[in-house]
Amino acid sequence: MNMTSFSFITVWCVDCHPGGSLEFDREGKRYDRWMTDPDSGLNPEAGNGFDGDYYQARWSETGVIEADCLLCHLPEYDMEARKMQIKKLNFRWAAGAGARFASVTGSIAENTVPKIVCDKDAFNADGTISPHIIREPRNETCLSCHAKPGWKKRGANFRPRTEVHLRAGFKCVDCHPAGKSAEDERIRGKGLHQFGKGDDPGGHVRDDLDNTGRDCNFCHSTGKLGAPVAKHTRLPGLHLNKIACQTCHIPERVIKAALFQAGDVFNPGARIPTKGKHLWTFYGPDMAYWNHNGDLEMMGYYDKPTDSFRPVLVRYKGKIYPVNRVHSAWPAIQSDGQDGLMQPKMGDIYKIRFG
Repeated sequence: MNMTSFSFITVWCVDCHPGGSLEFDREGKRYDRWMTDPDSGLNPEAGNGFDGDYYQARWSETGVIEADCLLCHLPEYDMEARKMQIKKLNFRWAAGAGARFASVTGSIAENTVPKIVCDKDAFNADGTISPHIIREPRNETCLSCHAKPGWKKRGANFRPRTEVHLRAGFKCVDCHPAGKSAEDERIRGKGLHQFGKGDDPGGHVRDDLDNTGRDCNFCHSTGKLGAPVAKHTRLPGLHLNKIACQTCHIPERVIKAALFQAGDVFNPGARIPTKGKHLWTFYGPDMAYWNHNGDLEMMGYYDKPTDSFRPVLVRYKGKIYPVNRVHSAWPAIQSDGQDGLMQPKMGDIYKIRFG
């Protein structure tokens, strides 16, 4: 990843990746406690033996980002307040601000000591809290992270304007269940907190949990959640074994999709939020230049263009599926005497190009 555990947070990946290397190192030690332990020999912002868990890290000052259940289960959670505290390197205070339990002043990034002031109205008279916790996260919570990636990578964002299930009042968790709501034994059970997922041929995140979510056939063959049961009386069973439901029932998507992304072409578009993303250049289904990042910045989630496109049909694991086939081109560096290629970071390419 060309990142350390600390930089994974400070380059804002943590805005949408709340798990992972945010609390414990590879040995199971909590970052801040081990860094303050005299036996560790670690110092804030030092090289610390080029250890990826502690290189130029300030865990002893920032604290760590613990698992925050309220991130998904408190509808009133303030994601922007959480992000702001993380930007200030106030890691240990971010959850309190996000849950609206307190306000935080000061910034580790600016070398000022953070001060937390609890909101008395958020607490009961005896000092306890009674937050508005819900069992099933709302769609808005899921979309706070998942809205943007889908537009670029899959071209199939789910919203009432373009998706029949949302128009019927479904939630994201209806198709992506977890715990006792799931059917698949890999994720079903009290205390398990894995989410049902599909099978994305373009990625390999948690391949061990592929197809643990509810697919078309699961509901439309059982009547689950009120789904009409599909009969297909005139269609040979062989066809259903070889053709995915989406191939016939979703022949067109009414959302703009990326067909080609290039990492070696400078993107001159307006409203692109960071310098590095000027080197992610996108082309739409018609192969015309598309200022994807600029559109995201200007339009947001609900105002995305409904430029329809017909997916490409591919054979995957014995079935024919419709897909948004994204072609990519990225620069690479070859070093003398070394095998393989290294992909440089976008920021490095920007420096090479513009100094």
